Amino acid sequence: MQVKILKEAGYEEALYAMSLSYFDDMSNVDEWWGSQREKAIKRSAKMCHQGSGHNDFLTMTSLWIDMKLPFYMWKQLDRYQIGLRKMSTSTMHCLKKTGLKPEMFESYPKCFDFEYFNLMLKDGADIEVLANEIPDGFLQRRCVKTNYMTLRNIIYQRYDHRLSVWQKFCKTIYDQVEHPEFLPNDPKILEKIGISKGE
Repeated sequence: MQVKILKEAGYEEALYAMSLSYFDDMSNVDEWWGSQREKAIKRSAKMCHQGSGHNDFLTMTSLWIDMKLPFYMWKQLDRYQIGLRKMSTSTMHCLKKTGLKPEMFESYPKCFDFEYFNLMLKDGADIEVLANEIPDGFLQRRCVKTNYMTLRNIIYQRYDHRLSVWQKFCKTIYDQVEHPEFLPNDPKILEKIGISKGE
């Protein structure tokens, strides 16, 4: 599994939007924002954990993440359609160039026959037959666009998952984001994914 955050954007704009409820139309907007920005930073660190619409500004921050995950994780990530967009490598195009190799998997069944699969691939077997033969541990690379709100939901729902790859995924996200303060700060979650309070 590989997870790499390529870019984050929208932090300043999200803070600005969150603060508009405090704006007085009689004020000069630039002067007002100059006096509000530091307050907005402090406010955002509290509001991000409140829910019930108080943390909607998290949807205005965008993250682009390059991820190489097994099929079974992509299937589970598909439930987070709001705020998550994905584009992937073409599995079949890649396999035609390289064939299938053990290092292309998070894990695979011991009974899987790489030699037989690659022979079918070379002989031009039907693409549907080949697609159905690939074990779920196959690592596929996708570029994902998401936001902090969606990452919070993923972490809350997956940090304690029976598949340990989810704890690894969550820890990797915390380690790379520019604003970890926007992610869940529950000690139970942090301990489960291997983050000490001092990090």
